[in-house]
Amino acid sequence: MRLHTRIVGTVSVAALTLGLGLAAAAPAAAGSGEKSSQGVTAKLSVKNVKNKAGKVSVKKWITLKVTTPPPVAEPYGEKPVTWSATVSITGSPSCRGTISVPSVQGSNTWVMPLELEAKKGTRFLAGKYIASGACKVTAQVRAYRFTSVEGGSIDTTFKVKARGAIQNKTKSTIKASSSKVKKGSKVKLSGKVQYQKATPKVFYKFSNAKKGTKLVLEHKASKAKKWKKVKNVKVGKSGRWSTSTKVKRSGRYRVVVQSTNHYQKSTSKAVKVSVR
Repeated sequence: MRLHTRIVGTVSVAALTLGLGLAAAAPAAAGSGEKSSQGVTAKLSVKNVKNKAGKVSVKKWITLKVTTPPPVAEPYGEKPVTWSATVSITGSPSCRGTISVPSVQGSNTWVMPLELEAKKGTRFLAGKYIASGACKVTAQVRAYRFTSVEGGSIDTTFKVKARGAIQNKTKSTIKASSSKVKKGSKVKLSGKVQYQKATPKVFYKFSNAKKGTKLVLEHKASKAKKWKKVKNVKVGKSGRWSTSTKVKRSGRYRVVVQSTNHYQKSTSKAVKVSVR
């Protein structure tokens, strides 16, 4: 794995593990892919990483689960399928590198943790930050078994892909032009969206979200249990957004910042608008 000194957090590969048997798949994966060839199935999953100042760690960042056909019986014992893999990561400078998964026999799961650290610079030492962005992962799996047993030989190489992201924290606000309106009348809703910026010059400071950042306006009617989507909204200049909508029922409105390669998903506080 590539190490980035000075300004970009580094990835630690010291704790790479290979399960003894089938380990549980990593939960809440941001993205996953699955592919099969000659009876061998590989499932690759990648978790999103929440960027922040200080130490960032994800125990099961990348998980590669390979399931093989059972061993075949030969005169001198059973013969399993042997497999290995090469995992390549591209995208954000903080998650680039290539790792070799050693040969293993039979079904198994390989897990890679992620360890990063962002430090503010001092007068004498340069700081480090974790660069947000996509983490595109490709696992090239090589599986084989050579046997005289009819239909038992396997010789295949194939790729499986998945992607996650290193995401910066976001926050948003919302306000209404009026707290009470006539039924069917419009109310103007507006607010501001910010994200925690991390660059060589800015160390985890909230800045205005970029123009075009996607939001979803939601409404929850009084006594309702669930929030419902009203419309899509985009951020304009200086991180500000505004929209108008017809009010049919009393309730609350909120905006949800959508998850991207650079931004974490977040939800604003709710504002109440009543029908009179």
